[in-house]
Amino acid sequence: LPLIHEESSKAIEVAEEIIGSFTSRYDQAWLGMMRRKLGLMEEDSGDLTLIQSLLEWMQQSRADYTLTFARLTYPEAALPDAASEVSQSPWFDLWKARLSKEPQDWEASKAMMESANPVLIPRNHLVEQALQAAESREMGPFDRLWIKNVSGIPSVAPEYFRH
Repeated sequence: LPLIHEESSKAIEVAEEIIGSFTSRYDQAWLGMMRRKLGLMEEDSGDLTLIQSLLEWMQQSRADYTLTFARLTYPEAALPDAASEVSQSPWFDLWKARLSKEPQDWEASKAMMESANPVLIPRNHLVEQALQAAESREMGPFDRLWIKNVSGIPSVAPEYFRH
């Protein structure tokens, strides 16, 4: 507290004010992140409800978080886990209607989504295997984790998604 203010009562007051603002700051940052993941550049009063509906659908259908956003970003890609196809959910039409309100075109929304949605998140145990093999100068596992020249993500090999 002495770093905040030399007078302890003033330091506590300042610290409490900062801590008290955390929830609203976090909520605002989270909502902004989720808008970017959905390609939404403009704010709309219904965005929180739209996002919560997607998360509820994902939970109910047991959809993979990363794959769901990858499917939205790259609808043309051959991604695994077709059982939880977000484009077949009632939520998808709500999202498309919301996107249509945006001033930018689909390509601009998609570019935003590409920057916010990783297509691949290597599984920890596969990264560990690749690193251990690389220490022995065996680069095969590393090469299998590395996707070269990923542009447009036309297809993604299912083995990169194994658990």
